[in-house]
Amino acid sequence: MGHDVQDFEAEVIHASHEVPVVVDFWAAWCGPCRMLGPILERLADEAEGRWRLAKVDTEAHPELAGAYGVRGIPDVRLFVDGEPVDGFMGALPEPAIRQWLDRTLPTPEAQASARERADLEALLKAGRLDEARGRIEALLAACPEDADLRYRMAWLVVFEDPARALELVDRQDTPTGVTGEAVEAIRTLARLVRDVEAGRDAGRPDDLEGAVAQLRKGDMEGALDALLALLREKGAGSDDRVRRTAVALFHHLGHEHPTTTRYRGEVSRALYV
Repeated sequence: MGHDVQDFEAEVIHASHEVPVVVDFWAAWCGPCRMLGPILERLADEAEGRWRLAKVDTEAHPELAGAYGVRGIPDVRLFVDGEPVDGFMGALPEPAIRQWLDRTLPTPEAQASARERADLEALLKAGRLDEARGRIEALLAACPEDADLRYRMAWLVVFEDPARALELVDRQDTPTGVTGEAVEAIRTLARLVRDVEAGRDAGRPDDLEGAVAQLRKGDMEGALDALLALLREKGAGSDDRVRRTAVALFHHLGHEHPTTTRYRGEVSRALYV
């Protein structure tokens, strides 16, 4: 059974992070709304909690109708994770509504996966990288071809295990929301660490050993300081790997990261002044 919404933020936006919410924009004077409403309520009862029905009286809440671009009623929207993801207008027959629900509702497995990804994102933002790595390992075991998971794991292990990082980003597919430059940055950094380490084992000195040693420790500022020292010594005539490594680190950290903001100008000045 649906209910008339009193607090849209709590009853739809927040609630849809737990279970999909179907919102029925309606009004008492609307004949088709009175036909559609009982069908939606019956289907909501049958769903047994897989989704919820929330009813918005557009006469009582014209601001909500305006905010979501409702131009005619009945207007039905499906909210998942706080966002409207699909909908339909008009009083569709019950078989058509069932087909719409079957097509648009996320499966329980998809919802569980979305919650796992949200938890993972929170761990990464909080800097709890060991926990994030364990979570990604578990998800990768179930979805080894997932481009987003492969990228995230490569990002975490690029300095510790460059061979694995390269293996993880050896495809051409770029994860949603990730730039091609960020993926290429992992390749650049992984190859650098791999090659410098191989040269050291073979007794071949390399100017970038100091920077790589800092990267292996996770000291991004220390690595950039070492790169800057090399650039200031030779400027634009320095080994191009120095410039490419600095640029790759900026993509790896992100353009808004404080370390990127601090060092980007210094690298440019060392190269061109």
